[in-house]
This record gives sequence, C-alpha cells and structure tokens, in this order.
Amino acid sequence: MAIERFMNSAYAYLYIGDYDEAKAAFERAIAEDPDNPEPYFHASITAHRSGFYDEARRLAERAVSLCPEYPIYRSHLGRIMASKWFEAGKRAHIAGDIRGALSLYGKALDADPLHLEAFTYVREIISIHPELKDELEEERRDTGTDDSSCHRRCERSNGA
Repeated sequence: MAIERFMNSAYAYLYIGDYDEAKAAFERAIAEDPDNPEPYFHASITAHRSGFYDEARRLAERAVSLCPEYPIYRSHLGRIMASKWFEAGKRAHIAGDIRGALSLYGKALDADPLHLEAFTYVREIISIHPELKDELEEERRDTGTDDSSCHRRCERSNGA
C-alpha cells in the first residue's frame, strides 16, 4: 500500500534528521489517503518540533476532526497550543509586559499542564511579583481552569 511506503519514508527521513523530506513524505501520504488521521498527526508532530506552530495546529486539528475519539490527537493539539501561548508569553515578557506574559504562560499551562518551561516562568514571575499570584488565580477561575487547590494538595503531599 502506497501510504505505508510514504509513512515509512517519512520515518526514515526523520531518523536521519531530514525534516523537509519527512514533511514531503507525510504530504504524499496525506494525498494518498486524505481521510486517514495518522499522516496528519505525524506531520503535525514534525511541524511542531520544527517550530511551525500554525502548520502544526492546522494538521493536528485535521487529525482530531477525522478521529475525535482518539485522545492522543487532542492532547497533541493542546501541546501545540501551549507552545504558541508560551512563545507569545516570552515575547510579552521580553517587552516588559509582565502581567501579559503571566497570563499567556497560564494559558500555556491550561493547554498543557505539563509544560515545564511555562511552569518555571510562572514560578519565577510570582517569586519576584507575589502580588500577581492572586490575579493569575482569579483569571484562571474566570476561565474555568483554576486548579490551584489541586496544586496545593500535590504540594502538601510532596512536602513542598
């Protein structure tokens, strides 16, 4: 089957670090079977790792739309969104917009609670500006993503 050949070619190109050829092979797999979510998903991973977040998001959204019941596709889309929010947060941070950066890092954590860099930056900002902790928690409550009680339970159980 041609799609398997294209997918195997893409994996081989990834193995040797030729991301442009891997992308092209994934695109051929998509053209061969446009209703198969796998090549969209793997092409999205490649685009995400290469820093092409908009393309990665488009591909991941297509994989989710083709197979909405598969949680890995949805989780990957969350990681892409977290990367986008984190990069926007870094730009705001560099520009001196600490509140904006904190809000964007919070959105990154909402999209991917395991985003270590966003978590680290949030902790750093709050350690320097403790008055912003309440604002962040309030914002997260307003958007329905406040998990501070969960964090407090985890911190207590870990002795932190």
